[in-house]
Amino acid sequence: MDSILFQTTASYFMCWFTMQETKELRYFGKECNQISWAFQYHHLRLYDYRADDKEQFGCAVLSFCPDPCTGKMHRGQAAKLSDLIHSPANPCKGVGSGICKFDFKKNSNFLVLTKNFINYTCDCEKHRKGFDWSMHFHFCIDNDECYKNDYWCPKQQVCRNTVGGYMCVCGRGYLYNVTTKACTREMKEAHEENVIKKLKARVKGHVETLKKFFTGDTNHHQVSLKLTTFMVILTYSLTDIKK
Repeated sequence: MDSILFQTTASYFMCWFTMQETKELRYFGKECNQISWAFQYHHLRLYDYRADDKEQFGCAVLSFCPDPCTGKMHRGQAAKLSDLIHSPANPCKGVGSGICKFDFKKNSNFLVLTKNFINYTCDCEKHRKGFDWSMHFHFCIDNDECYKNDYWCPKQQVCRNTVGGYMCVCGRGYLYNVTTKACTREMKEAHEENVIKKLKARVKGHVETLKKFFTGDTNHHQVSLKLTTFMVILTYSLTDIKK
């Protein structure tokens, strides 16, 4: 039992190093059908198509990692790729090419790895362009390029996600000019900004005038009359700015 526990623990460490793409594990230099070695005393000859050591990290994955792709197949073996693709146990059956692969970048957490929570990837791109495999839902979902910041848009344009892709649209306050084929400021928006600047400047001036207007006044009737006159002047002044 101790020997089995040691071998299992060592395998998880080696699997994690494989997920880190450690160069020493890229190729073994010979066939790596270690699963068949376990049956050598039973005189069984098993063979897995990945054991030929032709694919980078193929032997390392086969030798050390839990297999969510073919693990439920007979003795965890796939004599040829088509066996995996057409197997009822293949989680990617019917999705694109039907090939199930490990996603190294999504299996970098060692503790999660030891619990056999392996992220695998199905060929969603061939199934439907612009879609990615979701381990949460176990089917292909739209790839949001805008959220992942995986897009390029010209200046003054923003990304808008679409089904299977994305599009660039003019940002707020801009309109697409068919002549220049670029986004330009809206005339209304530019006018409103100019009005706001004028308002700020004129109100500031009226505040100063208001201070002088009421300096020294104690008569309530005179103050009320002056205030009414000032409001009429201010209203006309602000209305005139919008023209």
